[in-house]
Amino acid sequence: MATTTNYSWTTPDDTDLVKDGASAIRSLGTAIDSTVFTNAGNAVQKSTIDAKGDLLVGTADNTIGRLAVGTNNYVLTADSAEASGVKWAAASGGLSAFTTFTPTFSNLTVGNGTVYGAYATLGDMVYLEYRIKWGSTTSASGNWRLNNLPINGQVTSSQALEGDTDTFQAICGNGGAYDASASYYYELALSLNTTSIMNASPVFEPAPPNYSTFASNMSISIPFTWTTNDVFVARAWYRKA
Repeated sequence: MATTTNYSWTTPDDTDLVKDGASAIRSLGTAIDSTVFTNAGNAVQKSTIDAKGDLLVGTADNTIGRLAVGTNNYVLTADSAEASGVKWAAASGGLSAFTTFTPTFSNLTVGNGTVYGAYATLGDMVYLEYRIKWGSTTSASGNWRLNNLPINGQVTSSQALEGDTDTFQAICGNGGAYDASASYYYELALSLNTTSIMNASPVFEPAPPNYSTFASNMSISIPFTWTTNDVFVARAWYRKA
């Protein structure tokens, strides 16, 4: 008995009698029906995909699922704790692309001043930078500081170093204050709690003798009296919560 090339379905020979035609057609139809039914059951439905960038992943033996497209610049990472066995995560091999955020401040009203903020990640670490340029309607009272971290941090105001037992005010970076009227720069140290940059404190006594107290928190009059076009820029590293 002859068979088809791909699926080896049984077909009549050229010399078979006509009386066997109905039986041969019925046998061939049954074979086709069985093969199509099996293939349809094993097929992946197009409706499994919902959006550009979605991936088909194995979730168990002979089981396929959908992994939704990840965040821009994230990479596919194996993770046995995930239902699909994989997840999208920030690349661990280098600094991620920068993402902008809008800084907000405690004890400071930006008014017509300008602000900028951006951050990037490297594994469990966050690199943060932000800037404020004082405007004519910008005002502050008390100790003004950044009020919102784009990603919460682990450190607190009293945080031990990794593997250490001593504690200290958690220094996370440095800032630069520019007095536009005097064309003078001041360097400041930044300290951090879990949700904000708490303090910006001068790390040395500047040459102009208008300020002389070491490690006083930045305020409307420290390290100078803030006014239009003065600029504060900060950069910090900290560990994610």
